[in-house]
Amino acid sequence: MKMKKKYKKSKIIQSRSETRKDLDEQLDMFIRYVLGILWLGGLIFLKYEIETFDNTIHGTKLFLTAGAIGIALAIVLIVILKKIFPFIYYNVMRKYTVYVGSFVGFFTLTTAVVGFSNRFYADDTKICKPYTIVRKQTKGRPSRKEYYIHLKGNDIEERFSVNKSKYDSFSEGEEIELCIVNGKFNYDYVTDFNKIHH
Repeated sequence: MKMKKKYKKSKIIQSRSETRKDLDEQLDMFIRYVLGILWLGGLIFLKYEIETFDNTIHGTKLFLTAGAIGIALAIVLIVILKKIFPFIYYNVMRKYTVYVGSFVGFFTLTTAVVGFSNRFYADDTKICKPYTIVRKQTKGRPSRKEYYIHLKGNDIEERFSVNKSKYDSFSEGEEIELCIVNGKFNYDYVTDFNKIHH
């Protein structure tokens, strides 16, 4: 009789252990899936929006501000998860996944969303002003070369991204016209780089 009870108890413990293991595996898969979407989605979105920051006046400041907001959101999420679901952090690899996925995901997604919103919801009114090309610059491999011009004027000195045809048509020391719209977050976005015909 005692042997039967012990066997029954052992089976219950084993069953609970297997259930817990299954739940752990399901939780790991869910966390990896959700944070994977956040992480990959943020990176892809940012890849297409990174040029927005190049062509935004004080774009680096906007990028870093948006990134800081993203990190703050990641910290809030981690704290909330720790309070509501503390068992998530019992597993070292799961904890690492949550930390990395949250920080990278929110940083990239927030910067991309802010850059897109500042550009897409900008005012319709364009203001065109003259700027001088201080320096031309290229970066990257020959197959994927990026083209930049450094401009000075109206109390700013900034680097902007342009296509190859624009880059080739401009010369250092040349004065060109920049057409600017006021972005959603009050960061001016450059829509056009025009040659000035005298």
